[in-house]
Amino acid sequence: MRTLNHAMANLKRVTGVSEPAERHFSDYDTTISGIPCGIVIQSYTAPKAWRQHTFKGAGPGDCDPPEDEEVSFFVVDRNGYRAKWLERKANWQALTDEVLERVNGLRY
Repeated sequence: MRTLNHAMANLKRVTGVSEPAERHFSDYDTTISGIPCGIVIQSYTAPKAWRQHTFKGAGPGDCDPPEDEEVSFFVVDRNGYRAKWLERKANWQALTDEVLERVNGLRY
């Protein structure tokens, strides 16, 4: 069985079906379902309040609507490899709130 697994892994690498795993350094450590892991933040966009345009003839409809803050991140295991299996266990709303809280704590 071990030989078969090695042969399948080599076949996937040769045919390009799977990419070799890449290590990442986590921005901070946390736990998901009691399992220690790290969070890698890829991008962050700060929130923007709505803005009224002031050009001549501008009315109440000439404004930019407010925009929420956005964050893009993924989960890595303790060794720094992306852990999709752990992402499936995560409560994404709670995890996103935690990441935004950490990012906002770094900003101020």
